[in-house]
Parts: sequence; C-alpha cells; structure tokens
Amino acid sequence: LDRAVDAIVAARDRVGCKILVHCSAAVSRSPTVVTAYLMKECGMTLKEALGAVVRKRAAVNPNQGLFKQLKAL
Repeated sequence: LDRAVDAIVAARDRVGCKILVHCSAAVSRSPTVVTAYLMKECGMTLKEALGAVVRKRAAVNPNQGLFKQLKAL
C-alpha cells in the first residue's frame, strides 16, 4: 500500500490535478488504496478514511488481507 500511495502522491504533485484510482470492480482493491491514501496523506483514522470512501461508493468491502494491511498503517 505504501508504494501505491507514493505513486498517487507523485502523480498528484507532478500533474497537479485530480487522480483517478480504479480497479475492475471498485469493491476491494482501489477502495483500499484510496483509504490508505486518506490515512497517510490526510491524517485520517482507518474508520474515518473508510467511512469517507464508503460514502462515495456503498459497495466498498476490502478483502480480509487488504483490511489487515490497512490496520497495520
């Protein structure tokens, strides 16, 4: 997740505009990356960050392995 967040930050800083993060279903992988970004870059807790993502897409449900990685951040 650290590498994914670093890539988002680098793209954001280089391009200076909005960044789209996506995967095929937008249920587990991309929401997990966005949650990690919000935690690391915006200082949100896991609960706050995941809540913000779920408010934008209710179907979000990170798989167990990815959720474990989020908890470790």
